[in-house]
Amino acid sequence: FSAAACVAGAIAPASVGQDYRHSGGASNYICLPFAPEYGSFQGGHQHQGLVYGAELETVGTLESSLHNQNPACSVCHVTGRASQLMIPARNTCPPSWTMEYHGYLMSERHNHHRSEYICVDGSPDVVSGESRNLDGALLYFVEAGCGYGLQCPPYDESKELTCV
Repeated sequence: FSAAACVAGAIAPASVGQDYRHSGGASNYICLPFAPEYGSFQGGHQHQGLVYGAELETVGTLESSLHNQNPACSVCHVTGRASQLMIPARNTCPPSWTMEYHGYLMSERHNHHRSEYICVDGSPDVVSGESRNLDGALLYFVEAGCGYGLQCPPYDESKELTCV
Protein backbone atom coordinates (compact mmCIF):
# COMPACT_ATOMS: atom_id res chain seq x y z
CA PHE A 1 0.00 0.00 0.00
CA SER A 2 1.04 3.60 -0.38
CA ALA A 3 1.22 5.23 3.03
CA ALA A 4 1.59 8.99 3.36
CA ALA A 5 2.94 8.77 6.92
CA CYS A 6 3.76 5.99 9.37
CA VAL A 7 4.72 5.95 13.04
CA ALA A 8 6.53 2.85 14.32
CA GLY A 9 6.24 1.74 17.91
CA ALA A 10 5.39 -1.04 20.33
CA ILE A 11 1.96 -2.49 21.05
CA ALA A 12 0.71 -1.48 24.46
CA PRO A 13 -2.73 -1.84 25.91
CA ALA A 14 -3.99 0.92 28.13
CA SER A 15 -4.50 -0.24 31.72
CA VAL A 16 -6.67 -3.39 31.59
CA GLY A 17 -4.03 -5.17 29.57
CA GLN A 18 -1.20 -3.32 31.24
CA ASP A 19 -0.79 -6.28 33.54
CA TYR A 20 -3.14 -9.17 33.01
CA ARG A 21 -3.93 -9.25 36.74
CA HIS A 22 -5.16 -5.60 36.92
CA SER A 23 -8.90 -5.09 36.57
CA GLY A 24 -9.31 -1.34 35.98
CA GLY A 25 -8.61 1.19 33.27
CA ALA A 26 -9.01 1.03 29.51
CA SER A 27 -9.12 -2.14 27.44
CA ASN A 28 -8.02 -1.08 23.97
CA TYR A 29 -4.59 -1.78 22.50
CA ILE A 30 -2.63 1.23 21.30
CA CYS A 31 0.56 1.64 19.29
CA LEU A 32 2.98 3.65 21.43
CA PRO A 33 5.70 5.45 19.42
CA PHE A 34 9.33 4.69 20.24
CA ALA A 35 9.96 8.41 20.84
CA PRO A 36 7.25 9.83 23.13
CA GLU A 37 6.60 13.55 23.41
CA TYR A 38 5.50 14.91 26.82
CA GLY A 39 3.54 18.02 27.78
CA SER A 40 3.19 19.30 31.34
CA PHE A 41 3.59 16.59 33.96
CA GLN A 42 3.77 15.92 37.68
CA GLY A 43 6.96 13.99 38.50
CA GLY A 44 6.71 10.63 40.25
CA HIS A 45 4.18 7.86 40.07
CA GLN A 46 0.65 9.18 40.76
CA HIS A 47 -1.09 5.73 40.95
CA GLN A 48 -3.49 6.63 38.16
CA GLY A 49 -3.85 4.96 34.76
CA LEU A 50 -0.94 2.79 33.66
CA VAL A 51 0.31 1.48 30.35
CA TYR A 52 2.86 -1.29 29.84
CA GLY A 53 4.15 -3.10 26.78
CA ALA A 54 2.50 -6.22 25.40
CA GLU A 55 4.06 -9.67 25.26
CA LEU A 56 3.36 -12.53 22.86
CA GLU A 57 2.29 -15.76 24.59
CA THR A 58 2.82 -18.34 21.85
CA VAL A 59 4.36 -21.40 23.53
CA GLY A 60 3.01 -24.61 21.97
CA THR A 61 1.51 -22.80 18.96
CA LEU A 62 2.41 -22.31 15.32
CA GLU A 63 4.66 -19.37 16.33
CA SER A 64 6.40 -20.74 19.44
CA SER A 65 9.63 -18.93 18.53
CA LEU A 66 7.91 -15.61 19.32
CA HIS A 67 7.06 -16.53 22.92
CA ASN A 68 7.67 -13.64 25.39
CA GLN A 69 8.67 -11.25 22.57
CA ASN A 70 7.28 -7.71 22.61
CA PRO A 71 5.36 -7.10 19.37
CA ALA A 72 6.19 -4.02 17.31
CA CYS A 73 3.51 -2.01 15.48
CA SER A 74 3.02 0.86 13.10
CA VAL A 75 0.17 3.26 12.48
CA CYS A 76 -0.11 4.65 8.98
CA HIS A 77 -2.24 7.15 7.14
CA VAL A 78 -3.07 5.90 3.67
CA THR A 79 -4.16 8.61 1.27
CA GLY A 80 -7.24 7.92 -0.78
CA ARG A 81 -8.80 5.42 1.65
CA ALA A 82 -12.24 6.35 2.97
CA SER A 83 -12.46 3.70 5.68
CA GLN A 84 -10.68 0.86 7.40
CA LEU A 85 -12.08 -2.37 8.72
CA MET A 86 -10.55 -5.43 10.34
CA ILE A 87 -12.38 -8.59 9.28
CA PRO A 88 -11.89 -11.54 11.68
CA ALA A 89 -11.88 -15.17 10.52
CA ARG A 90 -10.90 -14.21 6.97
CA ASN A 91 -7.62 -14.17 5.08
CA THR A 92 -9.00 -12.57 1.92
CA CYS A 93 -10.92 -9.35 1.27
CA PRO A 94 -14.25 -9.05 -0.53
CA PRO A 95 -14.01 -8.39 -4.29
CA SER A 96 -12.97 -4.83 -5.18
CA TRP A 97 -11.52 -4.19 -1.69
CA THR A 98 -7.80 -3.61 -1.10
CA MET A 99 -5.99 -5.75 1.47
CA GLU A 100 -3.66 -3.60 3.54
CA TYR A 101 -2.79 -6.19 6.18
CA HIS A 102 -3.34 -9.83 7.17
CA GLY A 103 -2.44 -12.02 10.08
CA TYR A 104 -3.93 -13.74 13.12
CA LEU A 105 -6.57 -12.64 15.59
CA MET A 106 -5.10 -12.19 19.10
CA SER A 107 -6.37 -11.05 22.51
CA GLU A 108 -5.86 -11.65 26.21
CA ARG A 109 -6.43 -15.22 27.38
CA HIS A 110 -10.06 -16.20 27.93
CA ASN A 111 -9.66 -16.35 31.73
CA HIS A 112 -7.78 -13.03 32.11
CA HIS A 113 -9.34 -9.56 32.17
CA ARG A 114 -11.00 -8.64 28.91
CA SER A 115 -9.24 -6.82 26.11
CA GLU A 116 -10.05 -6.15 22.50
CA TYR A 117 -9.30 -8.38 19.54
CA ILE A 118 -6.44 -7.19 17.35
CA CYS A 119 -5.05 -8.45 14.06
CA VAL A 120 -1.35 -9.28 14.50
CA ASP A 121 0.82 -9.80 11.41
CA GLY A 122 1.35 -13.42 10.39
CA SER A 123 5.12 -12.77 10.55
CA PRO A 124 5.24 -10.13 13.28
CA ASP A 125 8.15 -7.82 13.95
CA VAL A 126 9.28 -7.67 17.55
CA VAL A 127 10.97 -4.96 19.59
CA SER A 128 14.70 -5.53 19.41
CA GLY A 129 16.29 -6.60 22.69
CA GLU A 130 12.97 -7.19 24.48
CA SER A 131 12.43 -10.87 25.26
CA ARG A 132 11.71 -11.11 28.97
CA ASN A 133 8.80 -12.78 30.71
CA LEU A 134 7.37 -9.69 32.46
CA ASP A 135 3.68 -10.62 32.07
CA GLY A 136 2.33 -7.18 31.24
CA ALA A 137 -0.37 -7.50 28.61
CA LEU A 138 -0.39 -11.00 27.16
CA LEU A 139 -1.43 -11.67 23.57
CA TYR A 140 -2.76 -15.13 22.72
CA PHE A 141 -3.98 -16.58 19.44
CA VAL A 142 -7.79 -16.69 19.29
CA GLU A 143 -9.70 -19.89 18.55
CA ALA A 144 -13.44 -20.44 18.18
CA GLY A 145 -15.44 -21.19 21.32
CA CYS A 146 -17.91 -23.77 20.00
CA GLY A 147 -21.16 -24.37 21.86
CA TYR A 148 -21.67 -20.76 23.04
CA GLY A 149 -23.80 -19.50 20.16
CA LEU A 150 -21.03 -19.88 17.58
CA GLN A 151 -21.83 -22.43 14.89
CA CYS A 152 -19.28 -25.25 14.60
CA PRO A 153 -18.99 -26.06 11.73
CA PRO A 154 -18.20 -23.84 9.91
CA TYR A 155 -15.95 -22.71 12.78
CA ASP A 156 -13.40 -25.17 14.18
CA GLU A 157 -12.21 -24.81 17.78
CA SER A 158 -8.87 -26.43 16.97
CA LYS A 159 -7.74 -23.74 14.49
CA GLU A 160 -6.36 -20.25 15.10
CA LEU A 161 -8.49 -17.52 13.52
CA THR A 162 -7.02 -15.31 10.82
CA CYS A 163 -7.84 -11.68 10.00
CA VAL A 164 -7.44 -9.10 7.26
